[in-house]
Amino acid sequence: GLAAFDGSTHVEAKRTLVEGTLPQESDGQSGMGIQLADGATASFDSIAVVGNHYAGLVAQGAGTDVKATHALITGTLPLPDGTQGVGVDCEQSASMNLERVAVTANNHVGLVAGGSATLRATQTLVQDTLSQDGQLGRGLQIKDGATAVLEDVAVSGNRELGLFLDGGESALEAKRLLVEGTQSAGDKGLGDGV
Repeated sequence: GLAAFDGSTHVEAKRTLVEGTLPQESDGQSGMGIQLADGATASFDSIAVVGNHYAGLVAQGAGTDVKATHALITGTLPLPDGTQGVGVDCEQSASMNLERVAVTANNHVGLVAGGSATLRATQTLVQDTLSQDGQLGRGLQIKDGATAVLEDVAVSGNRELGLFLDGGESALEAKRLLVEGTQSAGDKGLGDGV
């Protein structure tokens, strides 16, 4: 995969494929497609992040800022222990701006913002997040004090919960948001849009 961990690092990538990053043999962890942390910044245009493990695109930490336009984040797989499989993860006060992005067919959660992060998504699709064990598959999760600003976003065909806002300080601002086709989560019996 691709990783940057420093406030003085800026990554720019166009017409790039990041595919099939495997977990570490030593402990079965990691395997992320793209990870930016500790103040690193990035600008991505026309990228595909396909079939990685743990998470497809990750931004973590204050000062970390990621912009992705015309991107596909798809098929993120769980770790060997069955956990994770997140399409896009913005956490720990990072900021992320997605425009014309498709987040499809990931395993655990399609798109998550947590830990006081700020996520902006425009003309973005979060679709078909369906866990392999049939238990999770949330479309969009905003938690732990994160803020999400969504415009022209569709959350479609996910499992358990289409859009999940969790935590007293979490906030959502949305214009032209569609949440549809959320499927039941096996024995949990959920299948709620919002």
